[in-house]
Amino acid sequence: VFNLNVSGDKLDKAELKFSLIGFASKNVALKGKTVVNVTLSEDDQILDEVVVVGYGTQKKATLTGAVSTIGTDELTVTPTSNVQNMLAGKLPGVRIQQRTGEPGSYDAKMDIRGLGTPLVVIDGVVREVSDFQRLEANDIESVSGVLLVTTRKGESGKTRIDYTGSFGFQNPSGLPDVLDAAQYAELVREADRNMGRGINTTFTEEDVARFRREGGTDWYDLAMKNLVPQTHHNVTASGSGKRTQYFLSFGYYGEDGIWKTGDLNYHRYNIRSNLSFDVTKDLKAELLIGAMSDEKNQPYKDTWEQFKAIWMLKPTETPYANNNESFPLMITDADQSGYKRRINRTLNTTFTLTYKAPFLKGLSAKFLYAYDYKNYQQKEFQKQYTLYKYDREKDVYNSQIYSSPSSIYRKSWEGAQNQLQASLNYERLFAEKHNLKVLFLYEQSAKEEDNLWAKRNFEMDAVDEIFAGSEEEQIGNADAGQIYRVTNMGLVGRVNYDYQSKYLAEVSFRYDGSSKFAKGHRWGFFPSASVGYRISEES
Repeated sequence: VFNLNVSGDKLDKAELKFSLIGFASKNVALKGKTVVNVTLSEDDQILDEVVVVGYGTQKKATLTGAVSTIGTDELTVTPTSNVQNMLAGKLPGVRIQQRTGEPGSYDAKMDIRGLGTPLVVIDGVVREVSDFQRLEANDIESVSGVLLVTTRKGESGKTRIDYTGSFGFQNPSGLPDVLDAAQYAELVREADRNMGRGINTTFTEEDVARFRREGGTDWYDLAMKNLVPQTHHNVTASGSGKRTQYFLSFGYYGEDGIWKTGDLNYHRYNIRSNLSFDVTKDLKAELLIGAMSDEKNQPYKDTWEQFKAIWMLKPTETPYANNNESFPLMITDADQSGYKRRINRTLNTTFTLTYKAPFLKGLSAKFLYAYDYKNYQQKEFQKQYTLYKYDREKDVYNSQIYSSPSSIYRKSWEGAQNQLQASLNYERLFAEKHNLKVLFLYEQSAKEEDNLWAKRNFEMDAVDEIFAGSEEEQIGNADAGQIYRVTNMGLVGRVNYDYQSKYLAEVSFRYDGSSKFAKGHRWGFFPSASVGYRISEES
């Protein structure tokens, strides 16, 4: 028995959803009720539901661990470019902290019950969090565990084409309120008086009255939009032939930034082709290919620097020399102060062969090979610009040069990894009571990265390419932390047993080695065991 507090004006419209593993969910409309009695009916289909676990699948009813799963429909209700943020509030224990809503910025923190960033496995292959963040949400079949991601496969039947699209607007929120010109002038007058300089030192009462009458400069309004658009389009095709199943997808996501210049924006393209082939009655092949390309453009100054500049500007100042509006705000205009551009390109491929042995019921073998390639291009063009301040007494414009000299910075980074798995699986029910499942797996992987960057200054910045820069004082180097090659090998074993789906046990181990460690300390053995008892199965 528990109590819920619902305000009176919402009581008639409120609806409660009751759910419990093993039982069908039920929605109950309150319609003014203050006491609700609910009886849930058993749902055998839910108990037979199969969930993805490491290196395979298991029935939810016989799991000895806690695994939650969500699908495409639950993910896509949240319109955002980052799939990671779509998990917020949908998986128990998963904490998502979105640090910024800036277009193309995937600066979000994720942890499991405060124990750190989880391992990300996509289609059976360990991949980076950034791969998961940039997935097309409509390509995902399910997300379970921490974090096991399965992409969609072809559905049986004729070709089915689906389109999903959205267009919406965002607006800045949580911005601190700032003083208008009159309020600012009054506080400056008070500060002058408190400092013993005289209350009329900076502003007089006539100045305050003029600011109330004519207003000052609203720097927010000058630089920022109130509404910025975001759009998403996705087309999928799914179907099957006599021996094939296919799932094809193309997605686009676009988002503009808050600056009125339009120079902050983000564009992403996703392509996926998941093909399955029945080579023979007992041999099945899968080829999963996913590609992503995205581009983020912004003014040279980062967003936090632009906000800092806006907050430091006084509402009593004018944005243009002599209030001449022939030039826009410099730091938000890429044409005037320069720009930054970041391009990511990713290719994820996975090939699998699954063989079901006809000579021994329940025995199967699986081979998996995955190859991933990433390329990152960064270009930063800092452009020299001049600001002017009008001197009324002398009737001249005093100039000041900023960001001198103009410069160009280019960085190229690439990374690749490959992974191989070979496994034997045996699953059998004996005497209709004893269910046994055994897994033995070997895997190896290699990952490498490399990078190079260079910078030149300009004598003339008409061409924003590094060849146009001056060879004098040019610099080039590489980031040492992004040059490496790491290899890993491992053996995995797991045995699951249950008696009439009532008494459950699981024993597993990993024997892993990594080149990250010194010789003699590269291998480790990691066993685990768990048991379970389903009291609901007692008669």
